[in-house]
Amino acid sequence: MGGEKFTFMSRADAKLSKLDKFLVCPKFLSSFPLSVVTAFPRELSDHSPITLTSTESDFGPIPFKLFNSWLLMDGFDQIVKDTWDQFVGYGSPDAYLAAKLRYLKDSIKRWRRVASLTEKKVYNDTMSVVNNLVKIAETRPLSTAELDVWNTGIKKIEEWELGVQTSRAEPEPGSFRLASLIELSDISSSSSPSSSARAHLKLVLSRAFIDPIPSNSRVAWLWERLKTLDLKQKARVKWIINGDENSKFFHCYINNRNRRNLLHGLMINGRWSTDVNEIKAEVFRFYFNKFSENHVSRPKLINPQFKSISMMKAIRVESPISLDEVKAAIWDCGSEKAPGLDGFTFKFLKKYWDIIKGDVMNFVNHFERCGSFARGCNSSFIALAPKTKDPLSLNDFRPISLMGCLSKIISKILSNRLKTVIGKLIGVEQSAYVEGRCILDGPLIINEVCSWVKRARKKLLLFKVDFDKAFDSVNWQYLDSILEQMGFGNKWRMWIRGCLSSSRASVLINGSPTKEFPIFRGVRQGDPLSPYLFIIAMEGVPIPSNGPILSHLLYADDALFLGEWSRSNLKNLARILRCFHISSGLKVNYHKLKVFSIGVSASETVHWANLLGCATGALSFDYLGVPVGANMNIIKNWKPIIKNFHSKLSVWKSKSLSFGGRLTLLKSVLGNLPTYYLSLFKSPVGVLEELEKIRRSFLWGGCDGSKKIHWVSWEKVLVAKSNGGIGVGSIKALNIGLLVKWWWRLKNDSHSLWARVISGIHNLWNKPGAYLSNQSCVGVWNNICRIKHALLEYGLDVHDIFNVVLESGQQTLFW
Repeated sequence: MGGEKFTFMSRADAKLSKLDKFLVCPKFLSSFPLSVVTAFPRELSDHSPITLTSTESDFGPIPFKLFNSWLLMDGFDQIVKDTWDQFVGYGSPDAYLAAKLRYLKDSIKRWRRVASLTEKKVYNDTMSVVNNLVKIAETRPLSTAELDVWNTGIKKIEEWELGVQTSRAEPEPGSFRLASLIELSDISSSSSPSSSARAHLKLVLSRAFIDPIPSNSRVAWLWERLKTLDLKQKARVKWIINGDENSKFFHCYINNRNRRNLLHGLMINGRWSTDVNEIKAEVFRFYFNKFSENHVSRPKLINPQFKSISMMKAIRVESPISLDEVKAAIWDCGSEKAPGLDGFTFKFLKKYWDIIKGDVMNFVNHFERCGSFARGCNSSFIALAPKTKDPLSLNDFRPISLMGCLSKIISKILSNRLKTVIGKLIGVEQSAYVEGRCILDGPLIINEVCSWVKRARKKLLLFKVDFDKAFDSVNWQYLDSILEQMGFGNKWRMWIRGCLSSSRASVLINGSPTKEFPIFRGVRQGDPLSPYLFIIAMEGVPIPSNGPILSHLLYADDALFLGEWSRSNLKNLARILRCFHISSGLKVNYHKLKVFSIGVSASETVHWANLLGCATGALSFDYLGVPVGANMNIIKNWKPIIKNFHSKLSVWKSKSLSFGGRLTLLKSVLGNLPTYYLSLFKSPVGVLEELEKIRRSFLWGGCDGSKKIHWVSWEKVLVAKSNGGIGVGSIKALNIGLLVKWWWRLKNDSHSLWARVISGIHNLWNKPGAYLSNQSCVGVWNNICRIKHALLEYGLDVHDIFNVVLESGQQTLFW
């Protein structure tokens, strides 16, 4: 909804809510996918007037985007080969390759225009013939010649709709499914012929094509492949639904996604604007300023405590880039990812690797020598991803960079190299993007510390920090200084500077780009290299060992500082964050900054929060998406998971998917939504029953409250396929398996920060095989260890699950 955030304000207590809505059916949204609701100022009324519009604003031309289905069409391979061989150009290898791709892009555009016109004419002519035969069939049976024409027409219509050229080899009889042919006959009989005529046509079709599909038929494979390729690329669904290709589910998914990402208007200077030119000018101004560096020179942060890589590893990351390394980097990139400014997907690069690899290697070798890109080779589109349901201003969007394939190849190569050494450089306080570390390490530590502090009756300071536009604010000179202090060589730093300093961008507004502008700070979200550069930058948070009793946990830009409650700690922490901002450019967002305390009076907490200019918070609170300080044995604390289950397994998805589609979505949701909570907390029985109830209703198609027949017992649905079940899997068993993994990690990763905290709090030092002491306080780890009793229900013992590795013997007992 645009305009106002709420449509009603109570005059009695000034409460705001969304009461006024439009009631529409799914068919309306399918017919008018760009519909938007706008709320206007309420003036003297307690309700805001709202409008429903479906007009499409023209923000300009849409850039070229290659669809992967084109790679399977006749003639495309030859166009790529001929165009690549015919091109003549000059300049540096990167500029030459970029020009060659533009030349190929122009050829593909011409090919698509001709192909579209030809296909449209063939389709219209064929449809006319088929419709005429339908009218004839209403009055008399079709002759043998007419039946042949009918069958040929149906095949041509089918090929056009699936994107297959008519010049492809004719399919063998029986290579198409009867159900699809009957559906096509329904479409072709749209002129309402009699029921007897329709029955006659369906009988003819069934006789002609009732044979099963040959398992080795390439035509059958092409049919199944091509009819979903474009839809899946547009929808970007990461899971595949068997039996639901080209279904209305994908159309609904695409329409909902487009409607959610569509920019209908913006609040500009306190006024809601839908003017195209005004919006484009505001977007350009906002992001030009956002990526500009106001402070050319910042004080250098020197920290002798930085970890550094060995000279051998520093030389290794700067070694010459091989052909195999380039190929591996390309194959690591997703084939279905949204293309950047050049419009080419990595599936294109993979398929035509033998044709383009020579030019790609010349480009990579040039970057290796010079450490720079020609103008346009490191340009990207910025896609605006909404952070809220109803974004009103540009602050409500997250800028995601869609990089071109050339610059992304370099970034992927460098990130693959950096990944091999970064684990030794990043402190144990950071748990993001480092192999072997888990996002839930931090929440586990905080929950255990809070439980221990309450039991020990101590005072605890928790300082939850949010850095304002963190990825977009990193100063490049600061980052280069950190890399130098960590022991990286001149060539590596030249490569990193080249990737950053040559970057340019334009913002996509409803698919149309703004003018291009240079970037002077930040690391791009969407760049494979950016996460690693950012956590290196966060190593500069200076907590000296001889300073205040204070520690911190970091996951990318989510920071949580904790320590003993004292005035000096609060003051020093504020000074540390200020110094870090001046050096790195990363500014604390004081609107989201919160102070939490345990064992401290509320008045004292509020007093110091006011002095620091931030808000106070109460336990429990969310950290990295999971509760901290909450009693997770209470069902109400699991409401977010239950709500997400309901919204994800929604009614429209249940109605638009087949049984196979619902089954696949069921497993996909199970793998994404509750797993995060289930990996840290033992779920109450009531929560497990509610989640299973939702899954059961969705699978049998009864999410709308109606009763459906359950053809198989739910126990049979949960059982693995190898044991004769459907293989959905039990949520309870999943919860147990995820929690038992902590035991395994405790013994295999005993030197990590979280393991040392758990061992210290629960007195597990020098106790091989122990997981929980008798003196342990109540907390998350206590519930994790109670899984031992749940395992006994399955006839398992913890000692039967894990095998002991002897190693030095310090963690092993022989009796």
